[in-house]
Amino acid sequence: MITLAQSTPSRSLPLCAAALLLTAVLPSITVAQSGAASSPGAGKYTGPGSCASTACHGAITPQNINEVLQNEYSIWIVQDKHARAYNALTGATGERMAGILGVGK
Repeated sequence: MITLAQSTPSRSLPLCAAALLLTAVLPSITVAQSGAASSPGAGKYTGPGSCASTACHGAITPQNINEVLQNEYSIWIVQDKHARAYNALTGATGERMAGILGVGK
């Protein structure tokens, strides 16, 4: 059985980072360029959506079909603490950080 830790060659880390960056940035760029910013809900981040499907980047095991292993999301959501950053920053930890930095409400 292959575990996520065993299936992560170091060469895929830049690809994971690029995929995550595109997942976070591309929706806002698309909204800004399309002029849809005035429509209700424009620019609202809704999560990884279909990119996390097994046919894209959500496979459990690497798909050695090409250079993209297609298991990047599965590795990120299980092993990377950044996957839980939004919850941390909007919860009690985030409130403590805002108080220390003097920002917020």
